[in-house]
Amino acid sequence: MEKKELKYLLLNLKIDNITDEKLEIILEKYYTRRKNFQSYSQTKMRLAQLIIEGCFPNAKEFNKIAKKEGLYSSKSIKYIEECSWKELENKIIKEIKLILNS
Repeated sequence: MEKKELKYLLLNLKIDNITDEKLEIILEKYYTRRKNFQSYSQTKMRLAQLIIEGCFPNAKEFNKIAKKEGLYSSKSIKYIEECSWKELENKIIKEIKLILNS
């Protein structure tokens, strides 16, 4: 199903016209997006763990870890966070400090 068709389906969803097929398509799209968010969260948690352990890798080293553990690559996480690798490290350190101070 194309994006336009899915959008139309969601905007015009009425109880009386829900079929098993339509419901299955919606749930599939929903859970696919949730899996992507879980991968993002897992990547951030792994990076935080590495910072706490005192061994934050460079981008190339992290890519090896990411490939082995099924995480986002350094390039992907930098794109999502809209920052450089060093800025990402500093950002995660700040997030850890905020959690510890609250």
